[in-house]
Order: sequence, then structure tokens, then C-alpha cells
Amino acid sequence: MGSVSWGPSDGAKTYVAIATGLDGHTRQCLTNTTNCTWDNLHCGEEYTVVVKAKDGNCTSLPSNSSVIYMDPCVPQNVVASVNCDMKVVSLSWDASNGTELYMVSAQGGYQSTGLTTNVTTAYFSDFMCGQNYSLTVTPHNQHCPGHTSAPASIQTWPCLPVGVSTMQDCFLGIAMVTWQLSNGTDYYIATMQSDSGVSAMCISDSNKCSVPGLNCGHNFSMSVTASNQQCNVTSSRTARVQSVPCVPTSVSVELDCANNTAVVTWSASQGAVLYSVTAYSSHSNTSCQTSDLTCRLYNLTCGSRYTVYVVAIDDTCSSIPSQALVFNSAPCSFSGITAYPQCHNSSILVVWDLMEAEEGNTMYIATAEASDHTYLSCNNTGTSCSLHGTRCDLHYTIIVAASSDRCSSMRSPPYRISMEPCPPKDVKVNSSCEDSALVSWTTSPVAKTYHVVAKGIDGHVHTCNTTSSNCSFSELHCDQQYTVFVTASHENCSSKASQNATLYTAPCPPDVVQVQLMPMQMEIQILQFSWTQSTCRDTQYILKVMGSLLGDNLALFDLSSYWTSRTYFEIPLPCGSYYVATVESRNAAGTSDPSVPLNETTAPCPPSDVAYSINGSFATISWNASMFATTYTVYDNHVSPKAQLCSTAGLSCSLSNITSTNLLITASNAAGESEAKSVPNGGLSAPMLDVTQMMSTVFIHWSQVDTASHYILVIRPQGTSQESQELVVYGESIILTDLSPTSTYCFFVSARNVATSGPESEPVCVQTGQRLL
Repeated sequence: MGSVSWGPSDGAKTYVAIATGLDGHTRQCLTNTTNCTWDNLHCGEEYTVVVKAKDGNCTSLPSNSSVIYMDPCVPQNVVASVNCDMKVVSLSWDASNGTELYMVSAQGGYQSTGLTTNVTTAYFSDFMCGQNYSLTVTPHNQHCPGHTSAPASIQTWPCLPVGVSTMQDCFLGIAMVTWQLSNGTDYYIATMQSDSGVSAMCISDSNKCSVPGLNCGHNFSMSVTASNQQCNVTSSRTARVQSVPCVPTSVSVELDCANNTAVVTWSASQGAVLYSVTAYSSHSNTSCQTSDLTCRLYNLTCGSRYTVYVVAIDDTCSSIPSQALVFNSAPCSFSGITAYPQCHNSSILVVWDLMEAEEGNTMYIATAEASDHTYLSCNNTGTSCSLHGTRCDLHYTIIVAASSDRCSSMRSPPYRISMEPCPPKDVKVNSSCEDSALVSWTTSPVAKTYHVVAKGIDGHVHTCNTTSSNCSFSELHCDQQYTVFVTASHENCSSKASQNATLYTAPCPPDVVQVQLMPMQMEIQILQFSWTQSTCRDTQYILKVMGSLLGDNLALFDLSSYWTSRTYFEIPLPCGSYYVATVESRNAAGTSDPSVPLNETTAPCPPSDVAYSINGSFATISWNASMFATTYTVYDNHVSPKAQLCSTAGLSCSLSNITSTNLLITASNAAGESEAKSVPNGGLSAPMLDVTQMMSTVFIHWSQVDTASHYILVIRPQGTSQESQELVVYGESIILTDLSPTSTYCFFVSARNVATSGPESEPVCVQTGQRLL
């Protein structure tokens, strides 16, 4: 639709509007208004419009032209197609008049996409498999968009089948194929292809199908193709199936009359891994299995009619039996024979009864076939003979015949006997751990039981009886060397002993764990543990120490050394520690149990909260208890070596006439002594007096005491009733001039400060008028 409008013209009664398209299409509109509309203009065209005014007789000149731009034409013949190999969807359409570009939109599943192009084709490579997409085209030019085309629908390629697996019905020869359903699939084709080119297939619209009648003995590769109207997609992974082996053919039987056995042969069956041969009779059945094309049937009953079948077997299936073949076993003759193995004498004594109605000069021949297909024979006209040259580990089948015709009626039924087992070979010992070990050996084809003996150097003997090729020992003595040997037995006799094997058991736990304690340094004590050395070779040890700090069950430690061949190891522990120490040992045979635990403590930590108080000439030192301490000792560190002043199990100590301020205190127990801790005593010590007397004048001097503010001098007359005199002295000396002559005086000095008083010095006594001695 197009429209035009204009302003009114003076004198005009009507107007004629003329629209002329570029394609020559022209439309007129006669109106008495100032606008005109056309609804049949061509899409995609440009129309030039002029207007003429008219009155009754005259027509004006055309107005200035105007242009009407029509919207683009709707695209036609929109066609979608898919390229299955490239996984690309293409869309094409006819060119739309008046269009400068096209907007193509696609909608499918949960996906929406689009593109813009100025040509009449579009390609999409990001579509998802198994989806139906609706595609439309909308034309555009610089003036306006056109109407959207009718949608074109397209289904993409099917999604790839996954989870392909196969099962086989061996009896029916049918292969069942299953897979997971894939989107966008109308039907599936399961194809089986063998390496030799044989193929089979089945079609299904579900997730399984069956392939009957597979050719026997082939290895098939199975793939699944998903198909719809556009594309076919084949699974990337294949499953394999082996068809049932082919039925054995050309079965034949050769009878061994001497041993009353039958050798069955046949032609190879394709796909067979193993063959099973079974012979049936009314008296007994016998069978054998082999991977070859021949098999010997033993234990045939004489005088019986047997039907034999051969079945081919692979890893999963068995063929149907071969065509039946019938044969007769060797006829019966003698009522019976008996054989006695002469153990360790390499011979068998064969005994029989004479045949009825036989002459006394009949020659009887005893023939023995060994399980290794060697033969022995002996003959006699009597009722026994000895077969010499038998060997251990062999089964023997013995037949007595009265003539050279080994299948005649003058043959005894076979008698089977075994010689003694050979000494077991390849005896190996595998020490597991601690007190157990596994002994193994190569089995004997004739042995029924085995007897294993382990003899230790300490005289301990351990035995084990078994019917298998190994035997486990337990409760062996630790730290021992055992000699191990094996004998094999059957119902008749036993073998000689095997070659000896040597078994080393795990080391014993160290007998004695001791500890040597080093002096405490920086509140750490070095503990040197030592233990007895194992007699086992190549033994290593590990020390494990666990315990608690200062008796706190929440402050635990767990320490260990590395494995070492040394018999000692040092471990540092803090003061006031309780510990439990054990040692384990190991070698190639295993690891021992822990040794008897050593429960001890380290030396205590120094006492805490040490306090010093003085009362006259007595000083009291007190402290708090130190964990695991049994004794506390106070030392005078002013002298060298330091002198012990007090030792007690209590928590205080009283001292008199203390002259030293350098006091130390320690805590100790059986593990040692803690580091020394200084005793705080206010810094006041007893001064050292020096007295000089000249006639009745006395000069007194004493050593300076740190932190003392003044001193108290006590003058005590001797031998009189005079009271003692106390003088306060600021400084370290005084001169006394008013003493009585020829009198004896004793002097004491103590240091003082604001906080405390020090102890009195040792007294010095002089007599006035005399020189101090």
C-alpha cells in the first residue's frame, strides 16, 4: 500500500494523483481531497508521484514529484537441505525485489540462531543432532523491512548411537545387539562384519535387534547406524562378538588295546579354543579336554560299547556335538592282576592268576606304560614278575598278556599304580611377618599329601600336613633360623625329603631397653636409649617414645626414631615429662612386637614462685612443687664449688646466719637434677667485718652490700650487765672512741633498705687496749 498527500490549490475542484513505478506500472487516483492511497502497488518498487489540480475545464501543470518506496517482496521458494557428511544445514530462496539484505532465523529444540546475508543462500554449521528446525527469511532494504517468508522445516542428522553391547545365545546361534536410543532417529541398522568379510545385519526402530544364523567360528565387529529421512550416522565405537565355534568334523578313534585306551582325532574347528571329548557307555563315561586335535580317553571299561562326541569350545560358547562315532573297548580277559610298588627300589612286582585251561608252559608278558609314554616289560611262565627301572612321580598302567595279540581275549584288565613321589622341588619360603611363614613347592603328579617340617636352631620343630602345594606356619620362634624340608606321600609310600630351604623369622623384641640420662640443659634433658642387639642378620630398630608434659593429659607427645642398625638412639625431652619407651626390630622376615615398655620420667623443672623472707638471723625460702620432683636443694653459689645449704622433700627451708645473697635452688628425682634457679632475697647480704683496735679506739670497716641504704651496727659488751647498743651508720665504716678500756666487745653489722633487712654478719670481738689477733 502507498499513499500521498498535498496542500490545497486555489480554484481546484478535484485532483489527479499519478504514481509511476520504475517497472512502468502506473496508477491514477481522482479525488476532491488532498490525499490519495493505492493498495495495489507492486512490492519492492519505487513510484514517482505527481499531482495535478483541476477545475471544470482546466488542469494545472504537475506538481513537484515525490517518491513512494514499497516494502521488499516476500521471499519465495524457501528450501532447506542438510549435508550429512559436513553436518551443515543450507537454506536457499528466490531473490526478492527491492531487497538489499536478508535476515535468516532458525528455531529448533532449545536453540535459536540467525544470520544476515545479501545473497539468497545461508549455511548453518552449529545445529544440534536429532532436532527439527524451522527456518524463515525476512527481506530488508534501507527504508523498511518486508514480510517474513513461509517457514521451511528440516530435520538434522540423527545423534550418534552409544552404549553398543552384544549378547549371544550360544544354543540358538543368535546375537542380540543393544544400544541407547538417539534423538532424531527413525530406525537403526545393526551391522556385523567379520575380519574375513562375512557380514550380517538387522533393522529395528527400538534400541535392540537380533541377528540370527551367524556363521560359526567368526569374530564379528558390531556397529549401529542411526538413520532418518536425511542422514545415516554410525556409532564410533564397536562391540565385538565371537560366534559359536564350528562343529568338529572327521572324528576318528584309534584303540590302544595294550592300555585299553582310545585316541580320538578330528579336524580343526574354526573359532575353537578348546575341545572336549566324551565317550558314553552303559557302564561308565570318560572324557578329556585339549587344545590340540587329538585326545586320549583313559579308564575305558573292557568289553564295552562306547559312543564318542567331540565339542568345540571358545571363551563363551560351545558348539553342538559332532556326529556320533561308535567303538568297542578291548575285551576282558584275566579276572584280575595285582601290582606292588617297591618304593625307593625302582621296581614293581606284578602278580596274576593263571588263566583257566591254560597249559603250564604259557608265557605271560607284563607290560607297563608310564605316564610319560615310556614302557617296561617282564615275562614269566609263573604267576609273577618284576618290572625294573620304574621312576618316581610316574603313573603306570600294567597289562598282562598271554600272547602277542594285545587285543585278544588273553589280556588282563589294566591295573593302574603309582610309584613313590619324587622329592618335592623348588621349595620356597616366604616369611610374612612376625611368627608366620608360607612354604611352597612344585606339586608331584602322584602325591596325595605333603608333610612339611621346620627345625629351628633352638630345637623347636614345627610340622604341617596338606594336600595342596603350600603350607602356612604360625607360632614360629622369633629371631630363629629354621631348616625347612618337604616330603610327598601317596597311599603306598613317601618320597625322600626335598632339598633344605632356610627360613629366617622376624627378630624378637629387644630384651632390655635402658636409658642413660644426660644433665638438664635449658630445661631439656637428653635421653640416650640403648637395647640388646638381635642375633638376626640385617636387623634394624626403631625407638618409639610417647608421653605427656608436666602431667597434663592434654599435652601429649609421640616421637620415634628412624629405622637404624644401631642399638642406641638419643631423644631430647622437656623437664617434667612422663614417657613410655618401646623398641621394635625388623628384618626381611618381618617386624617384631614392641619390647617391654620402659615407663619413666625426666628430671623435674626448676621450682616456681620461689620466695625469700628473713626474721632476725633466720631466713626462710619457700617454693611451689615441681612435677615429679622428690627432693629440693638450696645452694650457696657464692663459693666454688657451690655449697649445699638445705635438702628437703618439702616446699620450704629455714636457714640461719645467711651471709650470701647468691643462693640457688634445684628440684631433683631419680632421673636427675633440674637447672638451678636463683633465690630472690632482696639483694641484701651479710657484710664482711674488718675491725682494727688501737688502745681504746676501735676502727670498724665492712664490705659494701648492693641496694643497702644504711647499716645497723650492734655493740655488745661481754662479761658485764651492760645492754647492747645499736647505731645507724650511713656508709661502710665507723670509728668508736668512747669504749671502756680493757673491756671486751663483740660487733655485728646488718644491711638495711626500705624493703627489707639483711642478715647479721659474723661477729668480731676485740678487747680495748690490745691489738686484734
